[in-house]
Amino acid sequence: MSANDKKKLPAKNAVSKLGHDPLAWLDEAEKNTVDTNISPQTGMEIKIQKNITPDISTLNLPVYFGIAQSSDVCSEMRQLMDSGCKTIEIAGGEVESFDAAAVQLMMAFHNQAVAAGVEIKWSGCSQKISEVKNLMGVNF
Repeated sequence: MSANDKKKLPAKNAVSKLGHDPLAWLDEAEKNTVDTNISPQTGMEIKIQKNITPDISTLNLPVYFGIAQSSDVCSEMRQLMDSGCKTIEIAGGEVESFDAAAVQLMMAFHNQAVAAGVEIKWSGCSQKISEVKNLMGVNF
């Protein structure tokens, strides 16, 4: 692109002759993305969904959530806490296996979030998570 072509481009915040920005959906699409990380150790895939509202992020718990996945989930939790979001929504409706290491990690995460003023919401809690929480007498 030549220097003359760059001069012809409208400013990023300029109002279009159409009365709206026809490419505004691109900005919205970026806000509603899913980051997927795959652990080299376990091969586990963890998804963090970035919602349209920048103050809310979603952590999707893995189907098999145990000691082998705890390191990966912990890394994702740290990223969420460091992102500065005000609310973290935990999607745990698909969890089929949930062991004591997962309970410890969830409790530590919950306590850290509360201390930092971050609200934790559950968008789904599987029967397995509920059973383990009840058996261990914990609430997070």
